[in-house]
Amino acid sequence: MRNKSYVIDPMSQQQTLYHWYRCVSKQFCSLSKPQAWGLAAFSLAVALARRCALPAAAEALPICGKPDSLERRWQRFLNNAHVDWSAGCTALAHWVIGALAPTRRVVLLVDETRLRQGRLPVQFQLIIHGAT
Repeated sequence: MRNKSYVIDPMSQQQTLYHWYRCVSKQFCSLSKPQAWGLAAFSLAVALARRCALPAAAEALPICGKPDSLERRWQRFLNNAHVDWSAGCTALAHWVIGALAPTRRVVLLVDETRLRQGRLPVQFQLIIHGAT
């Protein structure tokens, strides 16, 4: 069942995506142009879908292609060994905290939980004092 809350007209989606790509490419300087496009499209789709699952995100951004094609493209992007994920995390932290820190006190909580397969999922919570 498709969630209609994120459906916006294709022209608005395209304009929003181009604007978001410019923001992403400016903040994530270590990414190549195709990588920045991938990140911009994926992050916008997650925001529109309000879910981070690839199938739901892929359905939320029809201007970028068929959902199954988008899902495979994002799987390749997320598994790309040429992307410096550490630099990306640093850039994201600078961007978010830099935007919030001048006006509010910010606390970052990190939770690492090792799973049986040796995977280490990390959960982050950003606590913003004075936010309503």
